Amino acid sequence: MADFFLSNLKSTLDNCITELDEIHSMFCRNPESDFTRNRKLSFREYIQFMLQMQSKSVSNAVNICRAYLKHDGNETESMLLIQKYLTPVKYNRKYPIHLRPKRNRDFMYRVA
Repeated sequence: MADFFLSNLKSTLDNCITELDEIHSMFCRNPESDFTRNRKLSFREYIQFMLQMQSKSVSNAVNICRAYLKHDGNETESMLLIQKYLTPVKYNRKYPIHLRPKRNRDFMYRVA
């Protein structure tokens, strides 16, 4: 019962995202130029990753997305890469600081 509900919910969400993809020009600042070229992230994939952020920062989610795309969608390899190299870095510094960050806005995350 739960599997049926979850699969039905996922298919409904995928259908809604597909419908949004068809009219994505309504959600862009520059509809003539945004999402017109073939890029690594299409509008559909961008919306899916934004929904899967799980209340993380956008820069963190983008780094996770880049790691995911770098390994051709292999979730295991991308998660291992993220756990290994996603370290807190003070803004405008190239080296990781091994202290616990005091405020989230002073730190960003990078994939080394």
